[in-house]
Amino acid sequence: MSGQTYSTYINQNLVAKAGLQNTSVNQLDSILANRASGYTHTASGWKNERYISMAFIFSAAAIISTVEDLYKWQNALFDGKIISPASFTKMTTPHLDNYGYGVWIDSFQHHRRIQHGGSLPGFRSALARYPEDEVSIAFISNSDIDMGIPDALAAIAFGLPVTPPYKQLKVSVSSKALERYKGIKYTDSHSEIDSFIVKEGKLYVCITERNKTEVLELAPESETKFYVEDSPDVQFEFEVTNAGKITTAYRIDNEVKSEMKKR
Repeated sequence: MSGQTYSTYINQNLVAKAGLQNTSVNQLDSILANRASGYTHTASGWKNERYISMAFIFSAAAIISTVEDLYKWQNALFDGKIISPASFTKMTTPHLDNYGYGVWIDSFQHHRRIQHGGSLPGFRSALARYPEDEVSIAFISNSDIDMGIPDALAAIAFGLPVTPPYKQLKVSVSSKALERYKGIKYTDSHSEIDSFIVKEGKLYVCITERNKTEVLELAPESETKFYVEDSPDVQFEFEVTNAGKITTAYRIDNEVKSEMKKR
């Protein structure tokens, strides 16, 4: 035990060591220039997000920072200025569900990644390091938008194609056209596609990510392209022969398109 308050310990042992100028424990009664407010998007437009006490959040997420400081922090951590090499190795070794000590260790488009995200009502953040590529992605938003922007930025950094965002238009597709997808299974860098399901003229996908399985309704843009009804940034696209045989399948996740492998 240090005998210090949480805020004092963070400032002395992390913020000062990393040379951060705009990072501290968030206290809403402090006067802070350029403090961002959180927003949420509703059917009637943008609105202020509800108040949450930082005393309640405490060490779970009560840190304020900037993307520049997040980048400095990551460099200090990876350069051995914060913890010992032995502790860093333990921290970045994947254990249950690819989780280390406070970070996820996974890959994106075959590039190894060490990363974590943050989420509070009205705020989103992400910090990712691709150590072999010497690429860092730091992201902060004062809104509750989807978290696909960091992956799209990484794709651009790696020279991968990114699909520009657009507004999907739902169309009617015959049950016969949907039947070609029934029961097929795929795997991709994000998840396992356990099966596509056709029920009462609608297409669903049964998907498992990080040991959590969900059944999601898909809305058709055409006979060969669909998006998740409740999350339009996640789409599935198929290449189909004139005879109706599926040759290639893709998942488009927040503008990043990747091929799925058949299981």
